[in-house]
Amino acid sequence: MRRNSLLVVAVSALVVAIDGRAFDELSNGLVPGAPEGSARSLLAGGRAGLEDAFDVYCRDLDDSVVVIESDPEDGAVHRSLAVVVGEGGLALAKYSEIDDHRIQAVDDMRRVHPVRVLATDVASDLALVEIDMEDLRPVVFATDTEWRVGQWIAAAGSQGDCIAAGCVSLPPREFLPEDHGRLGVYLTQTRERGARIDRVIGRTAASTAGLEPGDLIVALDGVEIDDFQFLQSCLRRTLPGQQVELRVVRGTDEIVVGVRLDGSAMRFRMPSRPHAADQVPVNERRDGFELAVQHDCLVRPDECLSPAIDSQGRVVGLHVARSERPGALLLPADVVLEHLSGLMERAGRAQGVPEEEVPASDVRDA
Repeated sequence: MRRNSLLVVAVSALVVAIDGRAFDELSNGLVPGAPEGSARSLLAGGRAGLEDAFDVYCRDLDDSVVVIESDPEDGAVHRSLAVVVGEGGLALAKYSEIDDHRIQAVDDMRRVHPVRVLATDVASDLALVEIDMEDLRPVVFATDTEWRVGQWIAAAGSQGDCIAAGCVSLPPREFLPEDHGRLGVYLTQTRERGARIDRVIGRTAASTAGLEPGDLIVALDGVEIDDFQFLQSCLRRTLPGQQVELRVVRGTDEIVVGVRLDGSAMRFRMPSRPHAADQVPVNERRDGFELAVQHDCLVRPDECLSPAIDSQGRVVGLHVARSERPGALLLPADVVLEHLSGLMERAGRAQGVPEEEVPASDVRDA
């Protein structure tokens, strides 16, 4: 499953870019199976050398990573990965790759196994699924990672091999969506705490949910809203299609309204175009993550949701998207477990995930 890939920078430049702690990890032989010699000799092997070094760790995940195939209406088969997180075939898959599609799991012998979607989460782009396959083993997440630029990271494939390896380029941070969720209302300034709806636009998320002019939005998903600027800031961190819960004051009553957000009327980015640097396609959903780590592993879109392995062989996250830069994004293990907890609750499943420890000028739209 390993593929040849170009060494993006010269070995000497790569050595300088890697922080001292990561360099020492290889020098001290913390990666079993690494080629003999110093860290510099390992780096001289390029990405292929790194993948060889991480293969030992990835073998332990042979029964934890499953290939998922979806059958969209256009007849083209889309592939992605799912990682097993619980007994009975409970696994996490990339939601945007399986949404509204008939999906199935395929083993190494090309045998097909049923997959059932139990719950989905637009914010994290994760879906909780149930795979009808025997001898699956849940991964054990490590949540105590001290993320730093230059540390080694790898991706484990479905055959117990390392499919990509590289270094962290940005520690955990927010990746705002290019096209954020919209209510479809005009807001007006008010002396009260909250965001007052001045007008509801027809055939939008707000009108479908039953919001009305004069409604005062005082909370979004449990977060108190101070004014309309803060509501707009919160909405910029949401995604089209995301389900949110609004607490609204209407007259003398306080009600809760569920809203499935719209997207922008015009979208400027092209889906899944190759990056000029390496001609590897990118995921259509590749941003809008509250907290993610950027790295230079050449993970393909169909390899997303592969476990992220550190230089000690621990599963420290899941590769969630191939981005437009030469690299990819991963969700740290603690973020994965937080969203998994919500998915399990929505699916009615018990926890059991292994863990290592105004004036016109003041009227605004949203």
